[in-house]
Amino acid sequence: MPADRKGMIEALQNNLVPVLRQRGYTGSHPHYRRIGATHIDLITIQFDKWGGGFRGEIAKCPSRNIMGACGIPVIPSKAKVWDSADNRHFLGKGEWLRYDDLPPGKDHLAHLALEAVKQLDVAELWFSGQIELKYSNGTTRFLSHFLWRV
Repeated sequence: MPADRKGMIEALQNNLVPVLRQRGYTGSHPHYRRIGATHIDLITIQFDKWGGGFRGEIAKCPSRNIMGACGIPVIPSKAKVWDSADNRHFLGKGEWLRYDDLPPGKDHLAHLALEAVKQLDVAELWFSGQIELKYSNGTTRFLSHFLWRV
C-alpha cells in the first residue's frame, strides 16, 4: 500500500472514525454500520483503484433477512454497503476527495478527512428520512450530482 494512502487512512481513523463512533457506528475500516430497530445505516470508505483519492458510499438495508449481493444471507453485524444494491449513494457529488494533489504533510490529510466528516451530515439526514437523494438522471444508482428534496 502506498505511503500516501496509509497516511490518508490514518487521517480518517483520527478524524472521521471518532465521529462515527460518537454517532453509534461499529465496524472497522473501510466498513461501518449502525444497527437500528428497522434498518441498518451503512457507510463504506472507497479508495480510487488508481490511487490518490477516496469517497464515502452510503446505503440502508433492513435489520433482518439481509441478502447479500450473491443471494447469500448476511448477519447484521457483517452487512456492507454492497449488500444493499438498490439503495446506495455516494457522498458529496460522487467525486473523489483527492489527496494525491495535496502538498506533503499530515495537516493536509487531516483537513481532507474533516471534509469527509462534513459529508456525514447529509448521510444522517438521508438515514433519518428527512431528505430523499436523487441524481440528476433520476436514478439512485449512478451519480452526477444530488437534487435534494427536504
